[in-house]
Amino acid sequence: MPDYTNWPLEADVLNSLTGPGITLRGNSGYQTLRIAQITAEVLGDVNKQTTRQFIPDSVPITKFYDGTGTASIEVDEYVELDGVAAIGLNADPGYPLANVIPYFETGKPWRRIIRGQGGLPAFQVAAVYQPVPTIFPAGRQNIAVTARWGYGIPVGNEVTNEVTGDDGSITISMAWSGMPVDVWGAVCNEIARKVGNEAIFDSNGGLVVSWSEGDEKTQYAAGGLNSLGWNKTYLKMIEDYRRRAGRKIRQLRVPMM
Repeated sequence: MPDYTNWPLEADVLNSLTGPGITLRGNSGYQTLRIAQITAEVLGDVNKQTTRQFIPDSVPITKFYDGTGTASIEVDEYVELDGVAAIGLNADPGYPLANVIPYFETGKPWRRIIRGQGGLPAFQVAAVYQPVPTIFPAGRQNIAVTARWGYGIPVGNEVTNEVTGDDGSITISMAWSGMPVDVWGAVCNEIARKVGNEAIFDSNGGLVVSWSEGDEKTQYAAGGLNSLGWNKTYLKMIEDYRRRAGRKIRQLRVPMM
């Protein structure tokens, strides 16, 4: 069973090559190095093309976002929310914001946070004469969000894990079990395709179509591993998971107080 909590390893790539019957030539040291190099190239392409983080951070990291002046903010995808604070107002460096939770959408990653869940989330009354606004104050890079960032799909609409700290802070997290299977599989096969095509390539004449050893003859189609459609599957995965520009465009709207 593949480990979907990590990117494909050398053994996974070699396993993908077993089906087409490809055996890598040369010493194992070079083989390991070359697979590592191609893996880095493919993962770099995935990160660049999708702009997504498929393996979450191991520890919480703080990022800063523009306050919208509303009860909702779109942020980068995360699997655990550890705290939110406003900076530049009333205190320096800032003060924590209460009642902040993930915005739940079935079958979608967490990518938004909201305050004051309820019928009218913009304002709540803490006392008879003191209305307390539950919004994210408008500003530039004034909302500090501490979270474990990364792509994950929660099961249902319920908080998977909620822990209250000694200081009253609440950590909300989902049960992350690994990256999407289609992402892992497409990446593994794309690495195998690149590695395998090199294995049946002869620097003196191009792709090795056939060769003989004694009475035994081995023959490949001239197209190599490209004929298996692995690259098409990889490119489709890239397109399916490419993060759209919607959040950036929406954040350009004038904040509503």
